[in-house]
Amino acid sequence: MDVMKSAIAVLFALTIALWGQSESRTYVFDSEGRRVPWTSSSSSNGVTGASVETLNGRKAPLENVEERLISQQDGVKTVERLIRRVAPDGTKLPPEREVIETTDLGGGRQTVTKTVYRGDFNGRMAQAERVVEQTAPAGTSGATVTTLIDRPSINGSFQTVEKREARITTGENRSERDETSYLPDANGRFAEASRVVERMSKSGGKTLKQVDEFETALTGRMTLSKQVVSTTTETAGGEVTVSDVYGTAAAGRPETGQLQIRERRVVEKAIGAGGVTETLSVQRPAVDGSGQLGELRKISETVCTGKCAPPKP
Repeated sequence: MDVMKSAIAVLFALTIALWGQSESRTYVFDSEGRRVPWTSSSSSNGVTGASVETLNGRKAPLENVEERLISQQDGVKTVERLIRRVAPDGTKLPPEREVIETTDLGGGRQTVTKTVYRGDFNGRMAQAERVVEQTAPAGTSGATVTTLIDRPSINGSFQTVEKREARITTGENRSERDETSYLPDANGRFAEASRVVERMSKSGGKTLKQVDEFETALTGRMTLSKQVVSTTTETAGGEVTVSDVYGTAAAGRPETGQLQIRERRVVEKAIGAGGVTETLSVQRPAVDGSGQLGELRKISETVCTGKCAPPKP
């Protein structure tokens, strides 16, 4: 399951980078190393479609996303996104509609409001979620981002179900984002639930990135639960990213409460005139408990043709 999630993450990262007209195909590798078609997607003029390869070799649609600009004037930009999904058995699921309104307040201040409408099987749509994100400058090289997530309560009125507060600092070749999430307790008071600290630095042709994830333990204190340390190195035809993922438990090892390496992910990106190819390989700890990583196994390959990434300045 984790392998599939990793492959999905690669596909998603590539898909959201698509611009203009493009097509991408993702292949997975079986136990014998053979490349097998898995999913495909296409993007053109604000419409993105995704499908999956079935056992009989046919393509089954997964999702279709249509995005269009509704209006843009006086510092307010409104975009509509219509999402249609299909279940694995081919059943069409109720549609989803998102309206994203971005208001530029000047001086580095911005408000983004995303309203989500979900439909039922009769075609009726109702407001299901509202996310309001407010950005404000902080100091000479930073910003604060406050996010409120509202959903309907039992009586139908909207109430805040999650708050997020983030502080972003940037400097020469460095950046940091420290975000804390708050959830309501039994009395309706908001308390810390999780925290993510992301630090990134660049030097020459290398980019270092560390993501620390904290969760509230039974003691009520925040403890480090996951850490991802990544190094991205530029190559002549693209880049290579090596990410070590640490957690409190790893395959073949006893639970100690200390961070242990869970897997190493290697993403190789080759950028050419015709498009982009991304290959994901994974190493996991040996089951003998020696602490050594096993062999590097190729998990997936995504091939995108067309305008898959914006040109470098």
